[in-house]
This record gives sequence, C-alpha cells and structure tokens, in this order.
Amino acid sequence: MALFIGLLITKLSFGQFNNAVPANLNSANNAYSFETKALTACGNDTLLYTLSKTTFPEAATVNDAVFYNEIAQRYNTTDTITVYGMCYYAYNAPGGSGPVNITLNMHEVAADSLPSTIIASAFDTVPIGSGSPFTDFKRCVTWSTPIVIDRDFYVSLDASGSGSESFGVYKNSGAFNDGAGEILSAVYYDDGSAAAWVKWYLQTGSAWDFDYLLEPIVSYDLSIESQISRDSACTGDLVCIELDSISSLFNSRFLNVNTSASPISDFGDGNTGTGDTVCNVYTTPGNYTVLHTINMTGWTSTCSVSHTDSVMVIAVPTAGFTYVVSNDTVVFTNTSTGGSGGSWDFGGSGSSMAMDTTFVFPSNGAFVVEQIVWNALGCADTVSQTISITVGIEENKLPQLSLYPNPTNGILNIVNSVSVDQFNVSIMDMTGKVLSRQVINGSVNTIDLSSYANGQYLVQIANQSGLRVDRIQIIK
Repeated sequence: MALFIGLLITKLSFGQFNNAVPANLNSANNAYSFETKALTACGNDTLLYTLSKTTFPEAATVNDAVFYNEIAQRYNTTDTITVYGMCYYAYNAPGGSGPVNITLNMHEVAADSLPSTIIASAFDTVPIGSGSPFTDFKRCVTWSTPIVIDRDFYVSLDASGSGSESFGVYKNSGAFNDGAGEILSAVYYDDGSAAAWVKWYLQTGSAWDFDYLLEPIVSYDLSIESQISRDSACTGDLVCIELDSISSLFNSRFLNVNTSASPISDFGDGNTGTGDTVCNVYTTPGNYTVLHTINMTGWTSTCSVSHTDSVMVIAVPTAGFTYVVSNDTVVFTNTSTGGSGGSWDFGGSGSSMAMDTTFVFPSNGAFVVEQIVWNALGCADTVSQTISITVGIEENKLPQLSLYPNPTNGILNIVNSVSVDQFNVSIMDMTGKVLSRQVINGSVNTIDLSSYANGQYLVQIANQSGLRVDRIQIIK
C-alpha cells in the first residue's frame, strides 16, 4: 500500500535540465537598457519661418528719412546650432541715385529682449532695382567666421549708409497681422532726440504686427538615442523601444517645418511603429535589426537621423511528458523540446527539477502533475496531466510477476507465473540511482543482492507489456 509521504526517485542522466531557474519566466522585462545615440550633421538650411507666415510681402523703407535705418528679427534656438550668415529681400528703386551699401549683423539678445552686442557682420551692396518680382530681390551673405550659438539671437540689416535713398526691405503683412503676436521684430529708431532699439508691436498697441523677412543660414547636429526593454526575447514576447530626441531642435518652429513629426521604428519583421514609445511582438525566431528614424523637415533642406538596435528572438520551448503508473509509483518521461531547464510539481506532494523522474505518491487519489520547461531567456511553457493512483483497486500492469521474500537477506526470487517473456530488471536506491541492470526470461529467477547494504531498494521490472516498481528491504 502507499506510504503516507511522497517519495521522489530521479534518474540523474538529465543533461538538458538544470537548477538555474531564470528570474523572469515569460514576464516582460521593462527595465529599459540604454543604447548609444546616433548623430547626424544637417545643413545648410535657410530659415524661412517668417516667410511661411506671409500673406503677401510688403516693402518697408529703411533710411534716415523715416527715423530708422536698422531693422532686426529675432530667432529662437533651444540647442546648439551654427549660423553661417543670412538672406534678406531688398529693393533699391529704379529711380535711385546708385547702389546702396548696407551691413548685415548678428546680435546677442539683451535682458530687455532687444538686440545688443554684435557678434558677426558682413557687408553687401544692393544695386539699383529693375522692378523684378519679389523673389528676385533675395540676397545672401555669410559671416567671415560661423557663429556657434545655443540661445536666442537677432539678425539685422543696417542701412545707415543709404542716407535718404529709396531703399527698403520686405516684410510680411502688417495689415493681416502676419507677426502672429510673437513680437519678434525690432527697429533702431532715431528721431534725433534719443536713439534706441524698440519694438513696433509694443509701441503701437499691436497695430504693427509683422516680421521682417531676414533669414539666417544655419546648420545643426541631430541626435537620437533609444532605450530597449529587451535585446533578446522569445517568440510571443513584447519588445518595446523608447526613443528620445536628444536635440530639442526637432520641436523648434523656427527650424522644423513639421514639429509634430514622430520617429518611425522598423522592427525588421515587416512591422513598423510611430511615436516615442513603440512595441512589437515577434512571432518568428531570428536576429532582427530595428531601425529608428526621425526626419527633420527644414525650410530648404531635409535631414534624417537614424539609429539601430538589435533583437535576438528564439522559439518558446514546448513542455510535454509521458508516464507509466505502477501501484503508487509513477515513472515520468520528459518529451519537451527547446528547453534548458525545467521543474515538476506532483500535485502538491513533491517536486523535482530533473529531466526524467519517478515519484511515489503518498495516497490514492487524482493528482495534477505540472511540468514547467524554460530556456536560457526565461521563457517558459507549462503542461499538466491528471494522474490517478488506485493502489488495491487497479491491477498491476504486470500482474503475473511476484517477488519474494520481502524483507530478504540478500536473495530475491522473481517468479513469472504465466509466461516466460523476457524482462529488464533494474535495481535502484531510493534516490533513483541505478545500481545494476540485468535481463531475466525464465519462470523463476534468482537475483543476488547480498553485496548491498541493509536498507530499502527499488526493483523496476519492464517489458513491452508494461512496467512495475516494487520496494524491497534487505535485512541481513
């Protein structure tokens, strides 16, 4: 009859399984790991932000006769850019007396938000105009030394040398409030009493809400980095990528035409995702390269920065086992595939981490035996079967055999009362270690166990018809 405690008998030749249980069995590890950022140099881009707000261009006179001969436009940068020069739209009326000499400047921004120290300059001579269309009046200059800057700045046009010539620049429409209330333009006003930089928008109660079409020429470096939730996964796992734009220039309305553009991730398996955080479920094993791209749509040039991650995907293991019941003893044979480790639970009566194992159940009843198999990544599969133990109710699989005496002093007889079939006999200790094997094929066979120490042993007898395991005791 069954013992009151479960006995575990384990075959120790389990090369596949081991006791190193992975920390995460099929759980998504969302502790993102940092990846090296990618860097791309972009430019040169002429910033057409003020032109994009233009309902239609208007000419504005710039000379001593109107008490201002220098105009400026402010630009914002939230990260490092390089300013090489600027473009502007000028006219010199056909009736003028000759070319006009002007100075183009780049300024720091003062505490009062007006232009201050000049940090770059260039000179240009505007010839007498011919009445060409607006776009033909565009002129560009470059600084002798490019300016690297990571803060707001002004670009300006100084026509103080034009006297009262009929010279001017183009701006967007004040009649349609093309300045959009951003208060980005300024003029150096000099009526002979007190010369100073002022903002027309503030001076006139927003009546002059416009921008001057002064356009910096810039370049910049774009960079992205990614954080990946896992760089190795099992099929069916969720892999998430969190993308960061290192440069806030992507969000600058002055530099980027489409500030709402999102990064695009190509997961390498035919799936893509858009956004700062994207996830994908891989269904096929393989090594995948994940490409992340952010597009910077500049005003005159488009630039992209890309970064790659790698993901190794392996197949989830498949759990499986067969079993043979003999009285209260069950021999379990592992049939799982793709696993590197595993464990058994014998309905709460015991456990094992072997590949193949034998378990003696403590009582009659139905036991749900569960096998978990995992691989090196900690991805697991589980299968369970219900085992019924009915000692004294169900006949033995090999009922024609009998063993005596038990206890024995070392000589064990095995009697086959029905046939003379061949049987394989294994003698094991109570840990499942096989001590000896032999084949018997007669009606009465004698096995000499006299060399074994006193104690309990297991005798496993099997042929094609079935299997039985008996417990014997040696007392000498």
